[in-house]
Amino acid sequence: MAETLNFDAVILDEAATPPLRLVIGSLLSRARRADVAAEHVRLAGLDLTAPELRQVHCRLLMGALDVEALSDLAIADQAAPRLGAIGAFMRSGRLDVRVGGLLRWRPDFAVFELPPPHGAVALVGALYFTDAAVAGGPALTCVIRSPAAVARLRRRFDDLWLRARDVGDVIHGELAALGMLRTEP
Repeated sequence: MAETLNFDAVILDEAATPPLRLVIGSLLSRARRADVAAEHVRLAGLDLTAPELRQVHCRLLMGALDVEALSDLAIADQAAPRLGAIGAFMRSGRLDVRVGGLLRWRPDFAVFELPPPHGAVALVGALYFTDAAVAGGPALTCVIRSPAAVARLRRRFDDLWLRARDVGDVIHGELAALGMLRTEP
């Protein structure tokens, strides 16, 4: 069996060049769609830029949502611009957020649908949208280009997405209450 398997993958870690944060930014900036399943996401920690979010439609599946953490983080000066960017992305209609609740998945994964001729690319493992220093310890991410493997991950995401709870209105309401919905991405 081992003779028929063809393993060709790229592994990214906190010392990779380019760093995972830049790889994710590059994929987002070129993608038409991004499906991200990440159990632990701090919305105020998403360090995403307007060019990265310009065209992508993103479905973000999180393990849980702590709305009070949004309020606490909005008080910090460094979090306000990030929350404003997330608010603008939500207002654009290109960010959908759901929470898995009791649903669990391991490891985190994301599927990026790129324009032809590039097809789709998946990341499996650690996903962080900020500086790697905050990840705390070794973090490995595998880049997958196999169409069959990417399709399987997409089906897994779609299954989780259908069973998750939409929390977009909750986040939108909290960001509006905090005055974070003013900036366009």
